[in-house]
Amino acid sequence: MSLNNSDKTFDLSKDGLNEATFAFRYVDTERENFYIETADVDGKTLWVKTVNEVPVVVDNIQDAEAFNVKSTTDTPTANDNVTVSNITVETTTGSVIVKNAAGLKVTVSNLLGQTIASEVLSSDNATIAAPAGVVVVAIEGAEAVKAIVK
Repeated sequence: MSLNNSDKTFDLSKDGLNEATFAFRYVDTERENFYIETADVDGKTLWVKTVNEVPVVVDNIQDAEAFNVKSTTDTPTANDNVTVSNITVETTTGSVIVKNAAGLKVTVSNLLGQTIASEVLSSDNATIAAPAGVVVVAIEGAEAVKAIVK
């Protein structure tokens, strides 16, 4: 099997490491920690460590980082109730247009915090009158955004 990365082709079928492969080597006989090793273009063995949370390679195993995979009782972060919003706020001369927010409460305020308009939208394409200048559009369940009305 070969991978092609622009002008460079890596042959993954041959034995040994190359600059596109990684191997895991146990640190000791207890087999809890391991080093990650790879090779440079000349076949010299390199080792992985992290610097400021960025993985880098070093040429000395004494500088390599020992990694581990251990059982934990921590609960993973759940994301089974993810909702993605495609609500958009646009402006035209004398109005703010809010799209894809039907059924949500929208409040348009000026920079002093005075409410210009507040309504529950009945359409996915609602136009709300607003004076020229900077307004703040707050939509239920989303972060408020600033908009410039012409």
